[in-house]
Amino acid sequence: MGITRRHFLDGAGACLLTVTGGGAWAAHRQSAGPHTDSLARRLRVEPGAIGRVETDEREVFLTFDDGPDPTYTPAVLDRLDQAGVSATFFLIGRNALAHPHLVHEIASRGHVIGNHTQDHLWLDGLPQQQVHGQITACERSFASVAVATTGLFRSPRGWTSDAVRASVDDIGLRSTFWTDCVEGFVRDHGPRGAAERIAGRMRPGSVILTHDGGALDGPNAQRIDRSGSVAALPYLIDAIRDRRFTIRPLAGRSPVT
Repeated sequence: MGITRRHFLDGAGACLLTVTGGGAWAAHRQSAGPHTDSLARRLRVEPGAIGRVETDEREVFLTFDDGPDPTYTPAVLDRLDQAGVSATFFLIGRNALAHPHLVHEIASRGHVIGNHTQDHLWLDGLPQQQVHGQITACERSFASVAVATTGLFRSPRGWTSDAVRASVDDIGLRSTFWTDCVEGFVRDHGPRGAAERIAGRMRPGSVILTHDGGALDGPNAQRIDRSGSVAALPYLIDAIRDRRFTIRPLAGRSPVT
């Protein structure tokens, strides 16, 4: 499978309308713009990133951010098991350290794990040294809980910069964005309606973003209700399969050592 820059602009930025939290840190970062709030802008900064996977097969890629979270991750894993689906989980290092049993559950059930930074900071306004530190700290957290990494990275909110690109390249990871975000549609259409709208927008190689994490402590603390995302998941899987698409996990580079 190759990588293409063709994408869906609206869905790629929809999650930005649904995410809140972070107190003083978030308020500061949100005022630091301009941010890469669309897939087109992200790929201009990181042209080597995964936006949509180029494939001749009717396959799409389901990804989860911000976990692991004991409130939502177990239910997500059970729903994926019931449907026989493997997905990709971009985990926050701080959360991985707090809930190592959930990290092992994700891995043992056949899912792919990617790096979502140590503290979920907005990276696009940070100097390269701090960006680099956030990414490598997450890798160390994975190592400390004895889970293999996949070479995949996703910046919080998809906000990227030259410093992010340089850090990712230096560490040997590959940035991964998305074409559509479930939460942007759940807000307006509910779980079932969101699933139908996401499935109706799919093309081969679409990368779908949703969330299994709502709680985060630390410098960018957040408390977000993800119950709508969990409720949408079985509808989404059914809607994807009704259109004769297969759901697969993303495959990254060799593990980083």
